[in-house]
Amino acid sequence: MTRRKFLVLAAAMTTSAMIGDSGCKRPGARKVLVVGGSNFDISHRPIDAEVYDPDSGRFAATKGPPMKQRSFHTATLLPDGDVLIAGGAPGWVSTASAELYSVVNQTFASAKSEMTVPRDQHTATLLDNGTVLIVGGNYNLGGAVAPAPGASSSSSVYGSAKVKSFAGGSPGMLSSSEIFNPATQAFSPGAALNAPRAAHTATLLPDGTILIAGGADPKGKFARTAEIYDPRSNRSTLTGEIGVQRGSHVAVLLGDGKVLLAGGGGPNEKACRSVELYDPRAGTFRPTGEMMVGRRFLTAELLDDGRVLVAGGKDVNLVPLASAEIYDPNKGTFSSTHMMQLAWEAALATRLDDGRALMTGAIPHLRIFESQGRAQIFNPATETFSFTGSMTVRQGHTATLLAK
Repeated sequence: MTRRKFLVLAAAMTTSAMIGDSGCKRPGARKVLVVGGSNFDISHRPIDAEVYDPDSGRFAATKGPPMKQRSFHTATLLPDGDVLIAGGAPGWVSTASAELYSVVNQTFASAKSEMTVPRDQHTATLLDNGTVLIVGGNYNLGGAVAPAPGASSSSSVYGSAKVKSFAGGSPGMLSSSEIFNPATQAFSPGAALNAPRAAHTATLLPDGTILIAGGADPKGKFARTAEIYDPRSNRSTLTGEIGVQRGSHVAVLLGDGKVLLAGGGGPNEKACRSVELYDPRAGTFRPTGEMMVGRRFLTAELLDDGRVLVAGGKDVNLVPLASAEIYDPNKGTFSSTHMMQLAWEAALATRLDDGRALMTGAIPHLRIFESQGRAQIFNPATETFSFTGSMTVRQGHTATLLAK
């Protein structure tokens, strides 16, 4: 099938002083690990990993580079403080490789085993028992079809890379899941999904189950289906339908246990304004206040006061957005906030210990061939964005708040 990128929402850098950054910083605040991604220029130069220090406002390269270049992968903070980096696509080919970042050594090492299936644009969620659930995703090995759960496999060669080809399954999207056990560094097959999906969201609910919502299907259309994975039974069952088709959207767990689904590609893959709430008790979705502008490839983060920051993305005309807005769950409405310093699509927002949000990675509009860019900081007290340290521009990366 034709390779398509939907973007999910997840480098050795020169450091620079933090400029224009405001807000009260807490000494010894947790740092942010930024891994992978692509700058989409024609040189395909490697992008290493870097760590952002909120105390200094600087990015610094990790002591060792990642074991593999990858985009559209996942990064999951484990109970011991290490970070699992799994899957992704080096170039346009999905990988099954996984590695672990040691926060103590600031280096990467290959995991003892690979994932059961190559995948990118999947999700990875830390479960209450300390294992990691990996769900769905895109599968591309230069012409192979996506494997059905339990399908047989055999070795074959695509180009110069030895990969696996599978009997059965649908081209492009995966309906399988798997579980990573940090104690053994082993991956094992998980429950089959009710529908193949990529560029979806997976949200850990207060009762320990996972809401898996939306995403792209094998035909490239966005889905209205959602399902609940129960780690106790290792089963995934359908729940209420989403109000509109959506993928490349955001999902945020609110303080009352409900899940906010916002934006993404709706019908005809156009950026949509619609927002809805999932109620785990009722198992249903219902509309809430719409965003002020349609956004696809947006980012969102829960703020300390329970509100939700929504920023950037692309509008219905595929123009990158500099605007941002805030959802108030008490009122069920959005209000505009100050603009970002640059129009960004597919940025990532990471909440810091002091309540500010770090915006990383995205490539500014019409500046795709630049290698260096500036991260931004959102200050919820003033509802303003300001520049912070320099970093390598990238998309399809991950940004993980590390343990202390």
